[in-house]
Amino acid sequence: MGIISQLLNFQTFMMFIVTIGIPLGLTKYISEHKQDDTEIVNIIFLNSLKILTISSLIFALLISIFSSYISGIIFDDSKYYYFIILLALSIPFSTFSGFLEAYLRGLRNIDILTKLLISSAVAGFVLTLILVLFFKLEGAVIGSLSNAVLSSIIYFLVLKRKSLIPKLKIFTELNKKILNNIIKIGFSSLIVGAVAQLILLLIRTITINNMGVYGNGIYQSVLTISLNYFGFIFLSLNMYSFPKVSSLKLDSDIVDEINLNFRYIMFLMIPLIAFIFVFREIVIALLFTKDFASSEPLYKYQFFGDLFKAFSWVLGLWLIPRLKLFLWVTLDMILSANFLVIYILLLNFYENGLISLAIAYLMSNLIHFVLNLIASKKHIKFKFQSNNLSAGIFGLGLLIILVCLSEYKIVFGYITIIPLLLLWFVYAIKKNEWSFIKVNFRKYIYNRFIA
Repeated sequence: MGIISQLLNFQTFMMFIVTIGIPLGLTKYISEHKQDDTEIVNIIFLNSLKILTISSLIFALLISIFSSYISGIIFDDSKYYYFIILLALSIPFSTFSGFLEAYLRGLRNIDILTKLLISSAVAGFVLTLILVLFFKLEGAVIGSLSNAVLSSIIYFLVLKRKSLIPKLKIFTELNKKILNNIIKIGFSSLIVGAVAQLILLLIRTITINNMGVYGNGIYQSVLTISLNYFGFIFLSLNMYSFPKVSSLKLDSDIVDEINLNFRYIMFLMIPLIAFIFVFREIVIALLFTKDFASSEPLYKYQFFGDLFKAFSWVLGLWLIPRLKLFLWVTLDMILSANFLVIYILLLNFYENGLISLAIAYLMSNLIHFVLNLIASKKHIKFKFQSNNLSAGIFGLGLLIILVCLSEYKIVFGYITIIPLLLLWFVYAIKKNEWSFIKVNFRKYIYNRFIA
């Protein structure tokens, strides 16, 4: 787990550099022009594709050449150089599949994108499982990197069959204003993403130096759960929310959209965190082995950090569509710096080991949430809808109570989780939302069992 996580972290870091942040700008401008100017959409697609193809090939070559040196830096051992070469070979495919995914998000074709994500995930899982069974660690690495190849093939074939890929042209012109803005967004995205991944890489390296690859693997098991359920949040914000906000012009409409997304995230995240924490022993037993039992004390800090991270993302949805790029970069630089500095301070002065890492994650994301809230209030006059604010505070308090009960005696968590969540739902859900739920539930029962 420690070796694979370090390798994939490096891959993610490189992907921010290779793509130059273009996919984010691509999504924004495709979303803006998809209904009124097909020619502009095609031109943006083709120019972005050319830039990314050249960039990915150059970096794949450079990484292959310096594979031994890179292995020595991130693993403190050059013997894993062949893993780095495999990673380099996967970069053009990862770039291409990521580009097509960003293009589909811009088109807001949720149906096709969802099917593609599911099919590529299933295909990648089957391939990785087979390789792990036969080749162990090497199989896991090859499988993880081969997913990019599978995804790019599946994406291309489906989009080609749906006639969503423009006819390839070597020479195409592009509106200079749009190109400049895409480059600005891309450069900002590059800084934010690359620094975040670099900080995470440094944090992993510090963890390995202090607690060994074993310690890094323990934290990776927590992070794996965090990333997988948080993937639902990331996916929804990228597939629907970001393109939707990009198409809105009025501050009031953006504020309404943010409140709507905050409500959706709240109703998804709070129950998820509650169930994963309360049933943490079962989760560890099902997903890992008893060797990962030492990860349990990290859960509460990590998942509360995830909650504030999700809320921060919702509050920051408007920054890129409004081209508040300097503010966006500044807020994320503060987040990354806080994560690293707080971790180092806790590690050196309080000697809490891996718990220091999870606490640093929580504290940095809490600060990030507060700063995003202040920025949103100042620039777009953001205000929480009263029901959202009270429901969020109540839900947070409920989680704290549930964590305390479950830590005191784990069976108390099993007994109280359903009553507490039901109490919160009754308080938080509006009358019109209850009516909507009842109507659709009755329709489902009628169609499923009666009609």
